[in-house]
Amino acid sequence: MVEIVLFAMLIFFKIHIVSCLDLMVDDFSHEYAQHGDARRGVQQWNLLQATLNQAAKRLEGSFLINASAVAAGFAAVSADCLLGSARELGHDGSEACSGRENDWLMEPLLALVGRGLLLIYFTLRAASVSEKCTRTRRFINSLFIAGEGGLSLDSDRAYLVRYIDDSAAGFYVQGVRITHFAVMKLFYGGCALTFAIIARMSRA
Repeated sequence: MVEIVLFAMLIFFKIHIVSCLDLMVDDFSHEYAQHGDARRGVQQWNLLQATLNQAAKRLEGSFLINASAVAAGFAAVSADCLLGSARELGHDGSEACSGRENDWLMEPLLALVGRGLLLIYFTLRAASVSEKCTRTRRFINSLFIAGEGGLSLDSDRAYLVRYIDDSAAGFYVQGVRITHFAVMKLFYGGCALTFAIIARMSRA
């Protein structure tokens, strides 16, 4: 129980950092909508992108350790369930004959599911930063600058949009950009694995 609480505190600490990054992207869009200076926008985006990269590098080590621990836990529970070690480690024959030899696996499985959900939630928040960086260029591209002839397009603003697009800013882990699509695939895979383990335990 204590390790689950510590794991949750660590994840929520990371979520707090990612939430700050999310607000920084919002602040960039808000400031550009006010001043409309593309050159200043390029400088601010460079600073924002550097902050995102530094934050991701600081968090990726801990994230990989947490993800590896959860994956190793699922692998161990799966091995216990599929290879029949639960029967060999049964406390007594009556428990094994009653079909409850796999009950002791439920507690670590539930703990792993809880940790996995917390990890998925963190990756979703990290993916939101990447998606917001993608939407930022669309927001800037939708703005019009008032000129002498009324509303007109700005070539400097178009350059800023292209610059943001080429920068491909976002939250990266080991050079891989975290997106909602990747997180959902990971979530569905975890659900399928958990269901398979529970189904195997119920048939034992």
